[in-house]
Amino acid sequence: QTHYDYSAVQRSEAARKAGAAPTWTETVIGNSSGMAQPTMVRRASGELVVFFRDRFCDSIRYSVSTDDGRTWSAPKKTRLPNNNSGIWAAALKSGAIAMVFNNAHTGRTPLTIALSYDGGGTWPFMRNLESGPLPLDQNCTCGRGWSPTGPPVDHYHKNCQPAFAYPTVSQSLPDEKLHVSYDHNRQVAVYQTFTEAWVRGGA
Repeated sequence: QTHYDYSAVQRSEAARKAGAAPTWTETVIGNSSGMAQPTMVRRASGELVVFFRDRFCDSIRYSVSTDDGRTWSAPKKTRLPNNNSGIWAAALKSGAIAMVFNNAHTGRTPLTIALSYDGGGTWPFMRNLESGPLPLDQNCTCGRGWSPTGPPVDHYHKNCQPAFAYPTVSQSLPDEKLHVSYDHNRQVAVYQTFTEAWVRGGA
């Protein structure tokens, strides 16, 4: 059977030996048309859950595996919107899942971090990391980002809207701090660090 526009998972059954190439098996995730750039975490229960960017600008979707990646459920919608932009999830020591994403169906602002304490089913805690531009350089004609020295140029800012995208999130131990990096207007990388408690205190 030929598949087009789908998501799949590659897995290796055996532990890799020094100097030996692993053997990989591909599993196609059914009903995954338009689901792209997955980010996978292991739930506190041991199940694997993978979250997807949605090419249709609807919602972040997720699929679950209860057999360590051999089979996957059909993707379902979360209550988190997606604007066809990259997302990133990480499992935290507390058992929570942290997700960084654009909390919008269009545009790439705001950039938000959310916490789920039920394996990705609900996301009761959210806090915006960016919701507006940083005036990095006055050479930019829209005043919302950096542009090269010389005559003002604005070809990095679509319709003069701020864009915060392609995030990553991780947690360091033993301090349990969260670390987020992301692209700011396709010009600079921004890094923020904070605690899980800080996210829970946000709105």
